[in-house]
Amino acid sequence: MSLAVAILVLFAGAALSASDKAEAVKVAREAAEAAKAKDWNKAVEGFRRAHELDPSFSENYFAALVQRGAAYREQQKLQEALADFTEALKLKPGDADTHERRAYVELQMKDLNKALEDYDASLKADPKEARVYLLRSYVYELQGDAKKGIADCEKVLKLQPGNAEATARKQRLEAKLNAPPPAPTLPPGPIKNPNLRPHGPASNANVPPTSPAATASPAKP
Repeated sequence: MSLAVAILVLFAGAALSASDKAEAVKVAREAAEAAKAKDWNKAVEGFRRAHELDPSFSENYFAALVQRGAAYREQQKLQEALADFTEALKLKPGDADTHERRAYVELQMKDLNKALEDYDASLKADPKEARVYLLRSYVYELQGDAKKGIADCEKVLKLQPGNAEATARKQRLEAKLNAPPPAPTLPPGPIKNPNLRPHGPASNANVPPTSPAATASPAKP
């Protein structure tokens, strides 16, 4: 920690009054009781207030947000879950577990690009988590990116040799990657003969003859 940061921390501690600290402890205890009863709204609000009074309660506030976000996700309240995980990441940027949780919500919301960003962030924080590589490979499969999906399956198999799901997905993606191109499909409706020229005066305008036989010879005197 640099000297400037250390001084700021010292001043922040000095600025916290005894009454604020006592109030923070009181509110945090009430919030903890609410958390035990799984009253996550009361727990989040209590720890938020405690955190405002005393920043040392940030970890409690973070944990309450994550727990409420998980509860919202189970209830399919995806926007609320997304908001809680996003707020939690402001308190603890780069947390691997919270990025994974938010990615799963974004996946449920079919926002595949956002889900990929969060899975990337989760793996950056914890590059040895096989489960997240497997989840990311699934997103790549949904996007039709077989090569990246296979690469993630291979990473899973390095970390967990014999992983059945990674093996099956890799085989499936390799089959798609090596499959021959699909045959052209017939257009709907009647098929026009491409060798027939259209009839009528308009069809002859600005159309050059296709062979010498099509050009009329001048009459001999």
